[in-house]
Formats: sequence, C-alpha cells, structure tokens
Amino acid sequence: MRRDIVPGLLDAGLSSLATFAMGIYAARALPPTTLGGYALVFSAFMLMTKVPAQLLFKPVEIAAVTLPRPARLGLLRQSLRLGLGPTVLSALAVAGWILVAPPEVPASASLALTITAVLAAVLSPAQDHVRRMLHMANGSWIAAGVSGVQLVVTAGAIWALVALGAPSVWIPFAALGLANLVSLAAGLVAPGEWSRPDMRLSFRELAISGRWLLVIGLMPLAAGFAAGTIVSHLAGAASLGYSEAARVLGQPPFVLAVGLGAVLGPRSMEAARHQRYAEARRVSRVYAAVSLLCGLPYLVLVGFAWDWNPVTRLLPNAYAVTGLVSATIVGNLLIGMDWPYRSELMGAGRTTDLARLEATANVARIGVASTGGVIGAFAIPAGLVTLAGVRSLGYRLALRAVWRRPPQPEPEQAA
Repeated sequence: MRRDIVPGLLDAGLSSLATFAMGIYAARALPPTTLGGYALVFSAFMLMTKVPAQLLFKPVEIAAVTLPRPARLGLLRQSLRLGLGPTVLSALAVAGWILVAPPEVPASASLALTITAVLAAVLSPAQDHVRRMLHMANGSWIAAGVSGVQLVVTAGAIWALVALGAPSVWIPFAALGLANLVSLAAGLVAPGEWSRPDMRLSFRELAISGRWLLVIGLMPLAAGFAAGTIVSHLAGAASLGYSEAARVLGQPPFVLAVGLGAVLGPRSMEAARHQRYAEARRVSRVYAAVSLLCGLPYLVLVGFAWDWNPVTRLLPNAYAVTGLVSATIVGNLLIGMDWPYRSELMGAGRTTDLARLEATANVARIGVASTGGVIGAFAIPAGLVTLAGVRSLGYRLALRAVWRRPPQPEPEQAA
C-alpha cells in the first residue's frame, strides 16, 4: 500500500496541476462576469465527461479487479472502443449549458468556451480511464508520467497561445484538450505489450452494470451545475466568478482524495466484497491520516489572505470575498474524507443505497444554493459542507448492512 501511494499521489497532483494551471489562467485573464460563465461551462464539462466514465469505464474497472493485475490492461482495447460513441455524444451535450447562461456573459465568450470545452470533453474520459487502469495493473508510476505529460503540455499550450495573441477566452479549454490528446497517446504507448485476457466486454452488460453508477456519479455534478446556475442568477455571474476562483484554490484536498482513491479504492472494494473488515478499516485509517496531514496545513497556508500566503497576488479574485477560500477548502476536505466508505459500498454491490444517499445529499446541496440571494458566493461552499455531512451519516448507516458479520481477524493476525 505504501509503495503505491506515492505514485498515486504524484499522479493526482500532476493531473490536478494541469487543471489548476488552466483555472489559474482563467481566473486571472477573464473578467468576473465571464469567469462566472467559465464556471458553468467547466461544471457542464465535468458533468458530461462523467457519463461515459460511470456508464462504461467504471464497470470495466470494477470487473478488472477480478483479473490478475498483469492482465487488466488487456481490457483497454475493448473498453475504449465501446466507450467512443457515448463519449462523443456526451461531449456534444456540454453545449447545453448555453440554455442557462447568465445574461451578463458576452455571447462571443459563450461561443468560445462552448467550442473548446466540447473538444476537450471528447478525450478527457478516456485519458482518466487509462490512468486508473494503469494504477490497477501495477503501472502507477506510468500513470504519474502520463499526468506529467498532461501538465507540461497544458502549461506549454497556455504559454504558446498567449504568445501568439489568441483571445484569452479560447485558451483554457483549448490547452486542456491538447494536453489530453498528447497524454492519452503517451498512456497507451508507454506500457508496451498488453496481455489478452479471456474476459469479453459487452456494451449491454456494462451499461446495465453501470446504470446505478451513472446515477451516483452524475448526481453531485448535476447538483453542482444546478447550484452554480442558481447562484449565478440569484447573486449574479460575478459572484459565481469569485466562487470559481476560490474553487480553483480549494480543489487540492479533493484532488488528493481522488488520487488516494485511484490507489486505495480498489483495496476498499476488494475488502468489502470479501468481508475483510480489518483490511477495510486499515485502508480508511491511512486515507484519513494522509488527508488530514496534507489538508490541514494547506488550509492554514492558503485559506486566508495573510502575509505568508504565496498565492494572494497570483489569484487576488479568490480573496475578494473574505473567507471564501477557507470555506471551500474545508468543504472539499470533508467530502474527500469519506471516499473509502463510498468504495466499500460499491465493492459490496450496494449501488442502490449509494444512489439514494446521493439523491438526498444533493437535493440538500441544491437547497442551500437557493440561499445565494442572501449569502451570495458562500452558497457554493456551504453546499459542499452540507453534501459532506449528509453523505457521511448515510455511508455509515448503509455500511452496517455490509459489515453485518463480526469482524474476522486477518490471516496473519490469526496466525
């Protein structure tokens, strides 16, 4: 576990830095109202790229757990081929954000953001899937290298487009799309020869298996998009723009959780599937310790506009509303802390329980967003904290049925 955590965190960190660079550029270069439009487009981008990820790619990853690690990469040819159509259709659906665009966002900016986001969305799910499969096949260092390529290309593309005088609104998603293309190619080439597993994937079976995973995965993103839309219309696009700048700085704790999930998530799923309670709790303790050891110092350093904060000058819009960054960091840290319990429920086949929990938690989040006319930009992080609280309680209640038998000692402990 310790061996895999380091490249897992490096992978998540480098991938996060790629989107961080994109977000930093957008928050610095775009005026607050246009940045509010960018926030909605980014939310739509995240929402629609989740469709193929949950409907097809996640079921493949769950099925791959049953194969020996060296054979897992052999499923990639089938999964990428089956996922191409849904990925393209989902990417085109990103354009639907225009239906709820705030009137303050210029039409030319909306068009540029839409075109570039659609192109970036075509490649993003496949790139993420390849990296997760590499982690599952003892290729965590290769996955980290893929994210390194993504970061270098994103930063280089931003620099090159700025130097060429490209309009700023075209740059963020264009840079990310190019980075996804190059890093995806690197991820497919780097492992060399793949073994050919006997398992054959069926689109119908994957879709049936992934239907609840799709519902579970889409609900928080759909709620995030709905919350952003509500806040942009109740408090104004500029308020949403300030919350987007805070989101960029508040994201690292959640990215850390995603990185840990890529490495430790399969372990939690296996532990729940085979009723190994001690192993599941060992994973969750490691998860909590790493999250707190990284998240709390980050909160102290970046959460407040004090003299030692290295990013106040880099991203002043994030600190335009006092306390917004720290509230966002806390919300993301709380959400990430419960990731192992989510994986345990997936591994135990309790996807319907997860779906019900997600529905309840995200309805509550949207309800908090409706206070945007009163609390303004704070409606976004307040919704994150509400989401985390409802999930945390629900996960623990649902897991009582999973661990219905008394904890059994691990083989080495019994010996």
